[in-house]
Amino acid sequence: MSDTRIIPIAEAAAPGRRERRRAENRARLLAAARTVMLRDGYDRATIAEIASEADLGFGTFYNHFESKEAVFVAAVEEARAARAAVLEHTLDGVSDPAARLATTFALFVALSERHRDITRFLLEARRRAENPGTVAAVHPFRALVAEACATGRAVVIDEAAAVSAITGAILELIQDLLDDRIDPALAIETAAHVCLRILGVSAREEELMARAAIARAVAKLDSIENA
Repeated sequence: MSDTRIIPIAEAAAPGRRERRRAENRARLLAAARTVMLRDGYDRATIAEIASEADLGFGTFYNHFESKEAVFVAAVEEARAARAAVLEHTLDGVSDPAARLATTFALFVALSERHRDITRFLLEARRRAENPGTVAAVHPFRALVAEACATGRAVVIDEAAAVSAITGAILELIQDLLDDRIDPALAIETAAHVCLRILGVSAREEELMARAAIARAVAKLDSIENA
């Protein structure tokens, strides 16, 4: 005779429900942390305000995070990881280092337009160097420029200076976009062109490559958000 116990449906389903509830609560706390820290600033934000914004109990916060610093780091990392995953999918099959950088530029500006609050949160995290988690907000441009230089695709005087120029350009574009000082479509187009120009790509190639990079970035975002 088999001694296999028949597990009641409610008992079998309980762990799944608990895990889903836990994941949902954690997501609510992360979203609340971004909202409160953007609204009040990191220093003035409190755990009580974050829990209240998430509509969860004070104790629930500590079931997931040990401190305000911990939820801040987790919120930054979640946003950074989500963007990194989108970028990875978008660059899949793109082998030309210059095209990879142009696509990344176009994608980051397009993401900034579609997800403004998360972008503001990441920019604020990057500015506040005294706070934990700032490293997680670092952009991926350095590796992409190094790749372009190593393959001879970039014609730059100095790699570090090229990284600074590219980083400064995209951050300024994104800030102007968030402040409604530039049209979103123009910002995306400018992003793709600027990085190619800094890399020393020829004018004719720049036009074709920028157009392809913009189309690739926008199409990928549309497919992800409409899935």
